[in-house]
Amino acid sequence: MAAMVWSWDVSELVAYCVYAGLIFAATAITVIYMHIKDPTFHQVAYACLTALVLVRSIYLLHRHIDNVEARRNMWWTILIGVATFLTGFLLWIIDNECCDFLRSVRYQIGLPWAFFLGILVNPILCR
Repeated sequence: MAAMVWSWDVSELVAYCVYAGLIFAATAITVIYMHIKDPTFHQVAYACLTALVLVRSIYLLHRHIDNVEARRNMWWTILIGVATFLTGFLLWIIDNECCDFLRSVRYQIGLPWAFFLGILVNPILCR
């Protein structure tokens, strides 16, 4: 998505620079993440990439879409995308920060309630 959005309406040279920059950024993020092993770094990097895509998408929307109805439909699409991203991002943060706690709660409450908590929460929040 980032490559498509950032290479839209630019010269071929700029598009290839975008591709090379994204490959470099993805490699650097992966290498740094593998070295520090902190999920927060990976989350912030992903959020920044998504924010850049969002900013560029809004810019392209205002620059190229003149039809009022089409622009309104695109704004709804953007809002749904942002809401979906934020929901997934929140679950990702909960997974990284609270999963051990949720497992201990499940252990403490015992059966049969722990079984239902595991069915409802574990697939969503825990690995």
